Amino acid sequence: VLETGEPFVTEDYLHDPRITGDDADIAALGGVRALVVVPLRFGGAITGLLWVAHRGRRSVRRRDLAVLGKLADQAAIALENSRLYADAQELAADRERVRLAAELHDTLSQTLFSMVLKLEWCLGRLPRQPEVRAKLEEIKEETGVMMDQLRQLIYRLSSEPAGASGPSQQIRQLVGQFRELTGIAVELTSHGE
Repeated sequence: VLETGEPFVTEDYLHDPRITGDDADIAALGGVRALVVVPLRFGGAITGLLWVAHRGRRSVRRRDLAVLGKLADQAAIALENSRLYADAQELAADRERVRLAAELHDTLSQTLFSMVLKLEWCLGRLPRQPEVRAKLEEIKEETGVMMDQLRQLIYRLSSEPAGASGPSQQIRQLVGQFRELTGIAVELTSHGE
């Protein structure tokens, strides 16, 4: 069906000479006798297949094929709409992340930088008060750490589009982070996509 674009119809799947190998065994396990496969078409291309199986013998008329063809056309449109919706959601999430990164950079990052400058000014004018000076140095150091963390967050937000890595890659990253943070040995096994 993918090669020809034409529907495939068999009234007796198990005894049809066009069916060979493992496909016949799978059908037997499921009790399939009659089968119709119709292409899903969108934009002039075959985007998938609609399979209709019956457990008993069944003849398929031209009208049945026409109805399944229309149903396949509607399914192809629905699947394309679903894909477009998912793309739009992903784009919206990417835009929001970039907006958030810019906002963090323009507000919080600038405020922390200003705090460091003010702390340096205070430290330069502070007479011999070791306890106060030590506390201000500590605050300055912690502010520097916060600035570094904020820069890393801004970089991640602005440079990683939502679709940059798939769910399996994201799970691997989470498992790796968990392993690092807890020291617990974790093994991730995945099969297929």
